[in-house]
Amino acid sequence: MRFLKNIHKLLETPRRQLPRLYLVGGVVRDWLLGKETNDIDIVCRNAKKISETVAMVKNATVVAFEKKADEPCYRIIDRDNKDFVIDLSEMRGDNINEDLKCRDFSINAIAMEITPKGVSTTLIDPLGGQNDLEQRLIRLCSDHAIKDDPLRMLRAIRFSAELKFTIEHDTAVSISKQTFRLKESATERIMSEMIRIFSVSNSTPYIRKMDRLGLLEVVFPEIQPMKTCSQNSFHHQDVWNHSMSVLENCETILNVPESYFGDQSCFVLDCLGKNDRLPLLKMAGLFHDIGKPHTRKIKPESGRISFYGHDAKGKAMLSDMAVRLKMSKRSRMFLEMLAAEHLHVVNLSEIGVKKSTIIRFFRNLGDDAIMSIILSMADTQSKMGPSAIESEKKAHLDWCRKIIAEYFISIKKQIERKNWINGEDLINLGVLPGPDMGKILKKTREAQDSGMFRNKQDALAFIQALHK
Repeated sequence: MRFLKNIHKLLETPRRQLPRLYLVGGVVRDWLLGKETNDIDIVCRNAKKISETVAMVKNATVVAFEKKADEPCYRIIDRDNKDFVIDLSEMRGDNINEDLKCRDFSINAIAMEITPKGVSTTLIDPLGGQNDLEQRLIRLCSDHAIKDDPLRMLRAIRFSAELKFTIEHDTAVSISKQTFRLKESATERIMSEMIRIFSVSNSTPYIRKMDRLGLLEVVFPEIQPMKTCSQNSFHHQDVWNHSMSVLENCETILNVPESYFGDQSCFVLDCLGKNDRLPLLKMAGLFHDIGKPHTRKIKPESGRISFYGHDAKGKAMLSDMAVRLKMSKRSRMFLEMLAAEHLHVVNLSEIGVKKSTIIRFFRNLGDDAIMSIILSMADTQSKMGPSAIESEKKAHLDWCRKIIAEYFISIKKQIERKNWINGEDLINLGVLPGPDMGKILKKTREAQDSGMFRNKQDALAFIQALHK
């Protein structure tokens, strides 16, 4: 495989100065699974000195990770091939077998020795990792593996999701008994794992698994009130189970986009591929109704349940959640937008809504509007109560598909065109700077977006007509 040649190329010159080296972890696992990888982990003695030797002899850079004194790691980056990176770590214990027993899961505790002739294909496998690979099992390496690094509980879920493996029974029991330890892990590491879990095409069963094990509420304590919040006649589920259905329906849409968006599916996927939009959209599907338990009211005379303002409350709560989880400002604002807009899309789809109102929605949100519409599609499809009329659900779905197609075919081009009119043009027409100028510019832009102008002359005529 290609990575073996790259390793040999990077290490061939200083070979005589190197101690025994072992490939470990994901690179061996992926090799056994027949997958290509650039994630290369090597363990040895005197890792710091060896990394400096390689960097000096070869055209390489070393980045030191020494925060954990007992687990120092040195990243060697080949300047001739910056996509190729080796992480060189100090061996733990007296030998490679002891080092492997300190790792997270048996499937990551297999090693191969790097010899002067290349990489030996003889496996060093003290914990039966190869058998667990064949059985498609995630098994902890030791009873103290979680205590050593509590994030391994989330990594078990993530590996299970990415590899479609089953978490072995005793490992699942161990996780369920130690969920409280997850709070000891760095928030950034927790969110990195969560993003990877949501990124899997079928993440819903693994989010449910996290919930059953008790991990999900440790990361997102906000879900507890959702589980005891019953809803009105549009829903047959409480807020939490409805939200899980929204996540599931969101994935149904995203996994077969061509069935929903036809020729525009490639543009939708392009939008989803930027700035973690796909996993964040799924996360928003799970938490778009987070404000409902806090806005729930019952009318005494009718017993009718309402959630007025839950979109605004949800926006504020998601903002607080994102800050607590140390998410980026961009991610926080994206989640806020999705919570705030999920009801707006339904209103836009009503009969009689002006085209200018719809275009203003796209102008304000740009491509993010597509994510909001997809969330609304999944939300509407998840309403199964007696008041949820199937014909209305279908009409909303059809509108969403139609408006997304229209956006990519024409609306996007319209709103990305430069303004035909600017402030200087208005001054030349005798309009003084101030609030009136801003209103005129806004009206003129909306008229331009609606296709009323073919050129600047049409726009000037429009303005003059406004002031007759």
